[in-house]
Amino acid sequence: MIDILDIPGLSPISSIVNEPDKTLIIEAKISKELVHSGECPHCGASGRIRLWGKRHRRYRDIPSRGYRVLIKLESQRYSCNSCKKSFCQIAVGMDPKRSMTLRCSEWIAQQSLVTTSSHVAEQVGCSQKTVMEIAFEYIRKQERKSRRPLPSWLGITEVHFGRKMKGRWCVLIDLEDGQIVEMLPNCSQSSIRAWLLSFKGSLQFRGACIGMCAQYRTALKGAFPGAEIVVDKAQMFRAANDAVNRAYMRSKVAAGEKRFSVEWKQVRSLLPSRRSDLLDHERRLLDSWIRGHKDISEAYRLKEEFLEIYECKQRRDAELALDRWEHNVPANLRSQFKELLFALKSWRKEILAYFGNEKSLELPEVVDFNIKQLCRAKGENSFEMVRGKVLFGRIALRSSRRRLVA
Repeated sequence: MIDILDIPGLSPISSIVNEPDKTLIIEAKISKELVHSGECPHCGASGRIRLWGKRHRRYRDIPSRGYRVLIKLESQRYSCNSCKKSFCQIAVGMDPKRSMTLRCSEWIAQQSLVTTSSHVAEQVGCSQKTVMEIAFEYIRKQERKSRRPLPSWLGITEVHFGRKMKGRWCVLIDLEDGQIVEMLPNCSQSSIRAWLLSFKGSLQFRGACIGMCAQYRTALKGAFPGAEIVVDKAQMFRAANDAVNRAYMRSKVAAGEKRFSVEWKQVRSLLPSRRSDLLDHERRLLDSWIRGHKDISEAYRLKEEFLEIYECKQRRDAELALDRWEHNVPANLRSQFKELLFALKSWRKEILAYFGNEKSLELPEVVDFNIKQLCRAKGENSFEMVRGKVLFGRIALRSSRRRLVA
């Protein structure tokens, strides 16, 4: 019979396909007798070993051509006349912890970090719990083997979850290559600081790009006092957008329900966009509409002026432009722009740190989306499994830089 197993030391006897279960059943035996020195592996007695019947066991193997593979293995049993204990032939290529081949265990470890554990369990014919146990062992092995160094520019962001998965996870990113360096189960200051301190003495670390979160700033200053901290400009853009939206909602309430036409909805969809990104007909529609709404027109103009500040090449120019912009915000719109004005006061140094850097520092937006996609998969809502897939799987989390639409 052709050796369809391709496992050294095993000889296939027969094979049959069970179509209802989509399983290929292969009967095999150990081709070589147990070679020993005449000593019992339990007590070490010599010359006291005798044959003690046969043993049949079932092992799972790697799926083949859309079929699960089940190996029915026959092995010789032995008994020791001295200690009265029995033992079997050693089956080479079998996982000592589970009823499957070593190559099947390795295949499961690789596949579990690429697809869902339920899908892998379905392919092999084992339980989902077994797949996750193998995956966790592989993740721990990979962690011991290698650890990514602290990058020169670090990005700190977070992934929020709803009621089903309470809390948020902290995601640390290498901003130079867009790859995730580490994931933490929470966003507490102590956790981030402890992780940073594990790299204490790193000479290549220059700074970090973060959202306006005080605990991130405190953790960075505690671990690396001399590091530069930069506020993610996307968060500033969102704050400017929120101010325009508040002005829109205020005018909407003042106009009354009967004034809410399709045109209002069309214009609202255009307000977050940069004027330079609008098409000609969109620009004409927006211009003609906001002329009749002074507050919205003024808020949109202020937003556009604020975004133009980020086109400055030098820090000094940006600082002067921010001063002029703050002075030009009228009193009747300060409540709409209060979030942005507060940020410019509390985070001024970190906001201005963006200007003059040799490269653009932006947090990749695809990270949040991809991690949530992993969590939506059946059985993948544990932090350990998602972290393993992100750090050691072949899932493409590398992002193109964020297109910032204000």
